[in-house]
Amino acid sequence: VVEVASKDSREVTNKQVLDAVAGNQDKKVRERLKSSELVVSGQIIKVDTIINKKIQSEHEPQWAIAEIRVDSLLKGNMQSRTILFRFPTSDDVMWVDAPRFSIGQKGIWLLRRQIDKDDVFTITEKDDYYSIERLGFIRSLLR
Repeated sequence: VVEVASKDSREVTNKQVLDAVAGNQDKKVRERLKSSELVVSGQIIKVDTIINKKIQSEHEPQWAIAEIRVDSLLKGNMQSRTILFRFPTSDDVMWVDAPRFSIGQKGIWLLRRQIDKDDVFTITEKDDYYSIERLGFIRSLLR
């Protein structure tokens, strides 16, 4: 840790602290948006479990595949009104923080492909999904 500035703590207000935290969070979300191939809002219309008969690890993700009916394309290009992505359903410690999805769920998905795997959209991190109530926030960061 390297100190880059000092300020008397009596001069710092709660609002300044909250603004700094919010600014840092906005920066992280902007970076995720920038690295995403597609950003869509919509609703999950289908979820299927992918049966993997060949277990490769004790940390097997137990993939499921979800289909989103896209209401808004916020970033990227797509031909269809639906998009598929996979997500882990395992309760293993490696996947404990990964978001889970269900039919009817609405939201905003930041989609990227796992090139080293099989070139399919994959969500494994909670920072790649936002509730639909955050749509205005996401749109403002994409401008």
